[in-house]
Amino acid sequence: MVSRKQGITQGKPIDPSQKSNSSSRLKISLQVPSGVLGFLMFCYLYAFEMFSFIRMN
Repeated sequence: MVSRKQGITQGKPIDPSQKSNSSSRLKISLQVPSGVLGFLMFCYLYAFEMFSFIRMN
């Protein structure tokens, strides 16, 4: 009974912090890969255009 009460009391304050952390982590995890993928796509397209431009000449 004591361990259950401690778990419940510990779970209540931890829940909101976990929600905020998970939401912030989701935002960060969504922002970082999209930025990295966008940067990689930009580099890939830029390199592809430069490569085709060099081949054309």
